[in-house]
Amino acid sequence: MKYNLTPELAYVIGLWKSRRTSEGIGIHGSSEICEVFLRACLKLKIAQPDKVRFIQPEKEARLEGKVYFYHTALRAFFDEIVENELERFKYVNDYSASFIAGMFDGVGGISHDGKFPYFEFGTREDEALILRLGFRVKREKKRIIALEKEKFLKFIKPKLKFMKI
Repeated sequence: MKYNLTPELAYVIGLWKSRRTSEGIGIHGSSEICEVFLRACLKLKIAQPDKVRFIQPEKEARLEGKVYFYHTALRAFFDEIVENELERFKYVNDYSASFIAGMFDGVGGISHDGKFPYFEFGTREDEALILRLGFRVKREKKRIIALEKEKFLKFIKPKLKFMKI
């Protein structure tokens, strides 16, 4: 089956990219972020409810939970999108905003002083992608920091599903 990229699917791929599990198509994290991912997948009808594995986090052990399902063709599609993210998301539009919002929901945050949004983990491709979209960023080890808070948040805020900004 051939898949078409939509802004909603771009969000799911961005979230998956930032928090992927080693099993199938899935993410790890708190039960809230896993629920956001699962709802998006079910809404897009890319996952069947009876085929999804949801492992709750243990509260005493402070372990992360995970949600995943298996779909070989879809996994290949996700891998291809991530591999070519610089080409796929080179324009300022709903697709790139959704992809970056998914990544931000996965590993993003706002600095303690409230001045800068950041991605806790990011690749050089992620940094290049954000730069190409017209946002100034700086890199500190694995962290990517957006230097223009208002402009950056205005771009992704309508697409966020987890972070409350």
